Amino acid sequence: MKAKLRSIPEIEAIDARVSPRLLRMTLIMCGVLVPGILLGIALDIDGGLLLTGLNFLLAFLFIASTATAALRLKATDPVRPRYL
Repeated sequence: MKAKLRSIPEIEAIDARVSPRLLRMTLIMCGVLVPGILLGIALDIDGGLLLTGLNFLLAFLFIASTATAALRLKATDPVRPRYL
């Protein structure tokens, strides 16, 4: 089945873009986020101002990267392809 899908150029292009992103998200979640949260709960760590500041910084970076990606997509392809 995967060989049939890979023969379609559009599917191959999507796979080339999505696979590294999924791997990166998996590594971040399983390598950093989940163990950090579990340690914080198990050790009853109160991060206080430091973790609050990091939380706001990461939220800002997330919003900025999403906006940048949306603007870049709009600038390069005003009409989105049907397969996306």
